Amino acid sequence: MLAVDRGPFDALSVEGVLELLPSLATFPPATSRRSRSKRADRSRGAARILHWLLSFPGDGWQERWLVSGVDSGLDWDWIDLVTAEYRSAEAPRRAVTTDGLGCLLLGRVVRPSYEFLQSYRTSGLYRHAKQEFGAELFGKVRQAGVARGMIPSHLSTAENCLVKVAFRAGRDLDRITAEDLIAYHEWSRRTFAKAPAGLHAAWDLMRDVGLLSAALPLRRTVARGQLSTAAMVDRYSIRCRPVRDVLVRYLEERRPSLDYTSLQHLASRLVGAFWADIEKHHPGIDTLDLPAEVAEAWKERIRFITREGKEPIPRQTRTAVLTGVRAFYLDIQQWALEDPSWAAWAVPSPVRKVDTGGFTKVKKKVRAKMHQRVRERLPRLPELVDTTEAHHSAQKNLLVAAQVATVGEVFGFTDESWPHPTTSSGPTS
Repeated sequence: MLAVDRGPFDALSVEGVLELLPSLATFPPATSRRSRSKRADRSRGAARILHWLLSFPGDGWQERWLVSGVDSGLDWDWIDLVTAEYRSAEAPRRAVTTDGLGCLLLGRVVRPSYEFLQSYRTSGLYRHAKQEFGAELFGKVRQAGVARGMIPSHLSTAENCLVKVAFRAGRDLDRITAEDLIAYHEWSRRTFAKAPAGLHAAWDLMRDVGLLSAALPLRRTVARGQLSTAAMVDRYSIRCRPVRDVLVRYLEERRPSLDYTSLQHLASRLVGAFWADIEKHHPGIDTLDLPAEVAEAWKERIRFITREGKEPIPRQTRTAVLTGVRAFYLDIQQWALEDPSWAAWAVPSPVRKVDTGGFTKVKKKVRAKMHQRVRERLPRLPELVDTTEAHHSAQKNLLVAAQVATVGEVFGFTDESWPHPTTSSGPTS
């Protein structure tokens, strides 16, 4: 049996789940013919998915959801499987099914993973989720964001972070804990090597409205020292254990001669841009001795950085990636002459010398761009110095004036009236 985090309605029958759906705040009311039609469509779509999930083994809906593979978010062809036997145009069939899926998620019949939520892009579901998971509290969160001066796009991103956590945790906003937010942070760090956009702001807003008792900002809560070499490699979820171990061992050998930032860059290129990409496009590969077609396909792919939903962009560090991989292979070949334990991994490099021929040219271009930025900014340096000194002098004089004034006294400074700083923080009219 799978170890799963089950939702509150995991053991309900199909009929029980369908009876639950009308209790959702966002379920269409039966007040008109059109809304009754929407109610029927959503119930029908949910029923289709539930009957399809029953074809998979498992103890409860969550376990069947995981066994079906839907939760991975990698393949959305399952919707076609669910709708294939129903007679209607393809678009209405898919719309009915996805509306039913939304009801199952909002009703917490299944708890989706962050991988699923990352691939399921629908603003309508998130809008409904705010009503289901605590409309009043989400309103307070929005007010807190406005009070902080957050721009609408940043505020929406923070709210969407909270929606994802609520979906994953299967709880309303007022029951979300610091551990839930930290778990989302850790997932994103493992998957993308960075924190989720908006999560730091979401943490602060939850503190502002009294839903989190954490004394520190998220950045300080999750702060940690330098990652171990193994942890640095494991962020990329390498499947082949022997290759993962040799990458850790290689980076551990290089670590004493590199600063931490340089080591991170090397790990990113060697593990992320190289081996993780190889495993993604060639599942099951378990040797550094790459077939020629695999190596050539990889060298073509790294010409561009590809992100889901965005146009590919040229990779500025392509030559650095190639150079790092070539050095990896050549170092192992050299070390194998002195230490036989490396011999099993001493194989020909997939990166030829001619592939890295433009490295010196790229470095010169980067250096030229840096020098050009300096030349452009240097004429403004005296202005920056004068402005900084003037501001420092003004603040110093303001502090002297405030120290002389008594508590509650309004004192004058630069043609403005200031209350004592212990009672206010700005000038008065």
